[in-house]
Amino acid sequence: MRKRIALILAIIVFILSFILNWYSDHLFSTIFIFYFALYVPIIMLFIISFVFAIIDLVKNYKTIIDWIAIAILIFTITIIMFFPFRKVKTNIELTLFERKRLEVIELIKNEKLYTDSLGNVSLPKKYKMLSSDGEAYVYQKDKDTVVSFWVFRGRFSSNVELIYSTGGEELIKKHSYEDDKVRIKKLKENWYYVVTEY
Repeated sequence: MRKRIALILAIIVFILSFILNWYSDHLFSTIFIFYFALYVPIIMLFIISFVFAIIDLVKNYKTIIDWIAIAILIFTITIIMFFPFRKVKTNIELTLFERKRLEVIELIKNEKLYTDSLGNVSLPKKYKMLSSDGEAYVYQKDKDTVVSFWVFRGRFSSNVELIYSTGGEELIKKHSYEDDKVRIKKLKENWYYVVTEY
């Protein structure tokens, strides 16, 4: 029975870890103070699962089931450390929500959505999910258009944006501060994954 407990706990740890990392940018933006506390129960479950799995291995290391829990836990750590959650999620969401983002850009260009004095646009309820904090940022909207949807709006470190730019990378760089280190990756025509480090 304990073999199954270790295995079940390892699977739960994997699922919870994956979900937490998949939604980490949104959780960080919305519940910043409590964000890190969400990791505590997962770490505790990991430790308990690891202890049960080690005990099972010490008692009987010859059957495959004794190794599965450890393998899942190692796989979980590997995924958390090396899987590019943010990039993969951004690519998937670009495909899923491109039409809605283009609708927002048209509303901004036609002045049906207004920017504040800093260039921020508070998105209507049906478009809130297009940006991690429910806002878009307008860099430019004349003959060329540059509009940013936040993927991750860092508080103390880097920002990650999904930027629509009709003027390509050069126009994005033009709107960056000189001191910022900007990395730009083209995802598809007019769409760029932009990391800005301070």
